[in-house]
Amino acid sequence: MDTIKPFFPLNNKVQKGNAGSLAIAILLYLAVSVVCGIILGLLSLIPFVGILTTIVGALVGLYCLAGIVLAIVAFVQ
Repeated sequence: MDTIKPFFPLNNKVQKGNAGSLAIAILLYLAVSVVCGIILGLLSLIPFVGILTTIVGALVGLYCLAGIVLAIVAFVQ
């Protein structure tokens, strides 16, 4: 897990047993996902850019999902 930590700096703030820090991390990941989804949804209306935004949107979604899972792991550890 130490090799993944530099890619998810928000999870360094999650403390074991502190539900408040876990909730803040999860809410921030969800907010990033929603904001990027809205922006990429608007950009997807452009014909050629729509293909690229679909790929970027999927990658952002996977990053946020992995960040939430790793935040929960950091909370439990």
